[in-house]
Amino acid sequence: MKKKLITFTSILLIYAISAYAYDFGSAGSDGSDGSSGDDGYDGNNEITFATAASQQFVLNGGDGTSGEDGEQGDSGYSCYQSEPDYDISGAPGGDGGDGGNGGDGGNGGEVTIYYKNIDALKNIFIESRGGYASYAGRGAYGGSGCTCDTYSWQTSYSCTDDTGKEITCERTHYCEDGESGEDGNDGSDGSDGSSGILHIVKRDARLPGVRPTLRESLAAIESVDTQLSKHLWLSQVGALSLLAPNSYLNNNYYEFDKTIQKLFRYEWVSSRDIGDFNLMTMSVLNDDRTITSRISGDVIYKKEILEKGDVHIHRVLEIYKKSELRNFSIDGLTGLGDKSIVTISDLSNLGLIGELNFEVLFKRKKGLRKKTLFEGKFPKAQTTISDGKFVLKVGAVAKEAYKNLKKSGKKFYLTIRITRTWQGESVSFSKTKLKLYLNGKK
Repeated sequence: MKKKLITFTSILLIYAISAYAYDFGSAGSDGSDGSSGDDGYDGNNEITFATAASQQFVLNGGDGTSGEDGEQGDSGYSCYQSEPDYDISGAPGGDGGDGGNGGDGGNGGEVTIYYKNIDALKNIFIESRGGYASYAGRGAYGGSGCTCDTYSWQTSYSCTDDTGKEITCERTHYCEDGESGEDGNDGSDGSDGSSGILHIVKRDARLPGVRPTLRESLAAIESVDTQLSKHLWLSQVGALSLLAPNSYLNNNYYEFDKTIQKLFRYEWVSSRDIGDFNLMTMSVLNDDRTITSRISGDVIYKKEILEKGDVHIHRVLEIYKKSELRNFSIDGLTGLGDKSIVTISDLSNLGLIGELNFEVLFKRKKGLRKKTLFEGKFPKAQTTISDGKFVLKVGAVAKEAYKNLKKSGKKFYLTIRITRTWQGESVSFSKTKLKLYLNGKK
């Protein structure tokens, strides 16, 4: 009976010790993921002329290959359990590997047929099936964790009864099996390939080559009339009815309509030297004979797009590098207290080109942190221009923020951000870690 007379303090100690569990054994390794299957090859594309002679084309896409199964996770090992004076749990098993994705089927080949008499297409047999997709690999099982040989046991320790006499007490410890690894995920099955597409052209000679798009440096084609061209096709239904019996391909087909052409020209009207800019152009001829043109580079420019005669003209009127548009410097923080000002120079001397926005962030250090006192657009009433420089009356704004606080230090950390927006694009400049003292002392 005396062994049951354990003080409340001793019970708390038992639970405190039992809360610390120690693992036995070693964790199993995760299984490897299965490799994904290969996609099938696309069928060959063919061009032919319809005549009285029979022709046959087999242009099927290849089948995809199956994804591999994942590898099973290893079970925990070296699972030798002891019976210590604390709770223990077994090592976990490794996760199972994921299955690989199945390969997609290849697409059937496309066929272009030139003809004089549409009935001659009946002499042409085409088989252009899409390849079959393949199956995904299966995810593997996770490995088993180390299991316990004994799930509970008792150990002895010294304790005292209610009279203070030292006695021997026992407490029970527990073993928990290690968790099994997570099972791997199955891969995704592939997709079947598409059947081939038929194009027909009523003429006895091949269509000329076309250039529907052009990417070129501006310096290379500036002031040069350049032609883009494009074949247009009518979408039709009933390809199988045109061909030899038992042909197989997509029943939708395309019939040649016409070839369109359009000239375009880039013109440099800017007073600046084109050689100072590294610019690329991209020009695309659309189905309605309009041209989409653009210039790319680390610049912002003003343009004019117009049609003159039958020529699309893209004019560069005014241009600046983005680095020029954000080329500001903080000349310094001058003045004392609420009379402090920040002077900003526009090193590119662009003045008021574009819309300028000044934003400020005032922070005050409080302990190890900095508290934000004001953040937003700098008031225009506190911004002036003097001798070509921008002057921000930061002291007055900081004083207003300080006045609205119950407690605040008088040293502020200031961040200034300048954003210039021109022609719908924006560039920014920022300067941090400026210090402002409202009491006029440093």
